[in-house]
Amino acid sequence: MAVLESAHIIAGGGAGNFAEQQLVNCVPNGCNGGWHATALSWLHSHGGAVGETTVPYRAAGDGHQCHAYPAGINFRSLVTVPKGLSTVEPALRGHGPVGVTVYAGYAWQHYLDGILVCGATSSVNHAVTLVGYSQTQSAWIIKNSWGTGWGKKGVMWFSATGSHCGMMLYDSVQVYG
Repeated sequence: MAVLESAHIIAGGGAGNFAEQQLVNCVPNGCNGGWHATALSWLHSHGGAVGETTVPYRAAGDGHQCHAYPAGINFRSLVTVPKGLSTVEPALRGHGPVGVTVYAGYAWQHYLDGILVCGATSSVNHAVTLVGYSQTQSAWIIKNSWGTGWGKKGVMWFSATGSHCGMMLYDSVQVYG
């Protein structure tokens, strides 16, 4: 939802706290191997995202407990960003946050500070929002969905060299307000 929340802010809609539980309830594999594009496409075709107060997060659901939700905040379009540094970095710089998938292993899960250097990986298991890139630090900056108690207030820096924590293995998505 962070990529949609970011697009909403950029489009002038102000800050919004959209309901991740809506995706967990309505999108098969929403929080168990689901993909950004599938979840965001579902939202786009079903009236948009509702607020966290409408559907509070319960950390449970299998994509089959969907209810009729009131119309929510929608977006103009969903764009696929092809995998690779030559496409992801310009998309981030030119249009804002990008939804990406990564491998969130032990070091990722226990990250507190600094720049994480990920080991080689051929798989991904977690969706996050890419919000920045530091050329001076050669590091990506992501916002995670695990709350402000994780990382540096919900944000992480990881090395832009090497495996990229699996970020370049699959296409990414970007939402336009």
